[in-house]
Amino acid sequence: MIGGVGVAPVERTAHPRFKRILSERELAQFFTPDEAEVAWARRRTHARPERVLALLVLLKCCARLGYFPDLADIPASVDERIRGTITIPPDTTVAFPADRSAERHRSWSREYLGLVHDPARAREIAMAAMEEAAPVRGSVVDLVNVALEELVRAGLELSGFSTLDDLFASSIVFSTTIDMTTVLSGMAAKGWTLQASDLAVLSPYRRENVPRFVDYTTDHLHTPLPAYTPTIHSGATEGASSRTSIS
Repeated sequence: MIGGVGVAPVERTAHPRFKRILSERELAQFFTPDEAEVAWARRRTHARPERVLALLVLLKCCARLGYFPDLADIPASVDERIRGTITIPPDTTVAFPADRSAERHRSWSREYLGLVHDPARAREIAMAAMEEAAPVRGSVVDLVNVALEELVRAGLELSGFSTLDDLFASSIVFSTTIDMTTVLSGMAAKGWTLQASDLAVLSPYRRENVPRFVDYTTDHLHTPLPAYTPTIHSGATEGASSRTSIS
């Protein structure tokens, strides 16, 4: 749990990840480069064996997962499989470039795969998908999977699981706040007297983007609710006002 909002283990979602042990069938199907991929990697790296191997490892990992994993998470069997299927010295080790060279390798791989790297757009699409699905599919697993489907459909490099999990928490709290506002406004319309102290326990907690620890005011409970447009402005920060009016 995060501040009362459920967090899913990655294993229960559709977020792609490496298994602890990759079968021979998986290695053959997903991590064996074809002739075109090998020729492409040789051209890009001027046929330097260690760079050819590194570029092909990144390419095949991204093709399988939809994102670039941490290098430490890449199973040794992937390196071994690719090394054994291309013509390079058998003792060649993977030499992942650093800094700008590493980004070039990722950029080349995205271009080859037709994958778009746009984190801001990915967050917007994932957030919109979760907002739309939250009222009827409120579990972490369901909402993360909905977001993943939309990101794949848009041809975007997938967001990390922790990012999707954080977006899930924001979407649930946002949806809950709207529900609370509707109920409280209805109570006020029926003549209930609501004090700020009555509302103090309603907000789970405050984190980035969505205020979750706030002091709600009751000043505008009798004001009719405006039409709701399902959009979250991701620019909101912790520096925003600590008092939120329910209207």
